[in-house]
Amino acid sequence: MTSGFLVVESYESLYRKYRERYGLRRPVYGMPRLDVEPEQSSVRYRGIDRDCLVANDFKPRNLAELFLDDLRQKGALPEGEDFVPFEHLAEVHKYLEDTEQNYETIFVRIVDSESTIPDGYASIGFEPSYFYSDHFSASCDCMLFPRWHGTDMEGVLFREHFEKLSIYGTFSEPREASEFLKYYLSFDWTETGDYFVTEVAVQKENL
Repeated sequence: MTSGFLVVESYESLYRKYRERYGLRRPVYGMPRLDVEPEQSSVRYRGIDRDCLVANDFKPRNLAELFLDDLRQKGALPEGEDFVPFEHLAEVHKYLEDTEQNYETIFVRIVDSESTIPDGYASIGFEPSYFYSDHFSASCDCMLFPRWHGTDMEGVLFREHFEKLSIYGTFSEPREASEFLKYYLSFDWTETGDYFVTEVAVQKENL
């Protein structure tokens, strides 16, 4: 599997969830701040690492995750993955009910694969991430929403790469994503693993 659809939390929803955790009132890369609303941010992350919906019957966030678990049990979901088949996307959004505004569907693909972006979607850039498993993004975790390994709170180490990010928090070219990943992995405290350069696309009507 080299491409697929994920239903992920919106940037605004993640921003409001994590701003208290960081407690910032000064700029540190593109991290959420207490004194800035998400709509005012110059970089509004819409990449792959946004707490996507998962098949979950233990502590589901909403009915949509229960629906996905039912699909998993019926064998309609990729085993061990969170990708939602296109034919079930409308149903997933229906089960989000009054929380639907907190989610959006994205299409992601591994760069250099034969997969193509479907009609109705437009590319917003590239990032180094785990395509499979939890979709961890190295650039998101050190410049936008540090949740696992943190970052330098002086905002210095990754400044050169942060300045290359688009408004969507992604790189404009696969080469930029690869160069960032090489630099990121040069530190002994960062996340190592099976990275891919992934391309992210969102619905054109939501650009």
